[in-house]
Amino acid sequence: MTPDILKRLRLSIKEKRCAVLRYDGQQQIRVVEPHVIYTDQDGTVVVGCFQTRGPGNAGAHSLSWQLFQLRTIESVFLLDIEFKARIAHGFDPESPEFDRGLIAMVTTVGASSRISRGSRSPNMLWYQARGWLCGVGSAIDRVLSDRDWDSRNP
Repeated sequence: MTPDILKRLRLSIKEKRCAVLRYDGQQQIRVVEPHVIYTDQDGTVVVGCFQTRGPGNAGAHSLSWQLFQLRTIESVFLLDIEFKARIAHGFDPESPEFDRGLIAMVTTVGASSRISRGSRSPNMLWYQARGWLCGVGSAIDRVLSDRDWDSRNP
């Protein structure tokens, strides 16, 4: 396992992008939606994924939850296919399994209590707020005529 594999998997989780991985010397590849990386009870770093294609999948539209040991993942490639956190399919961000050593986890609309608002950097919040304000200003400008703009800004 190279450090690039962990880096790519963390990016896949952060950006919610599907990944292709080759695992444990197998020739077939797997297409997965990585949801979490953590240390299990035995001290092994594992990656929890929904597998959408590859060995062990029943069909083209089936999903199966798989745990992969990080050390036996041989290669990872990111795809330009996004996914959503699969809470409805059984992924539980509050699972006690992740308490031991959480490394990365997908975020959901109702973000896990593990991820507090305070953990976001002030710079990131500023850029998000600035983007929102620019969007609001542009929307107002499109609605107001030039004459209205002149009357508001002498």
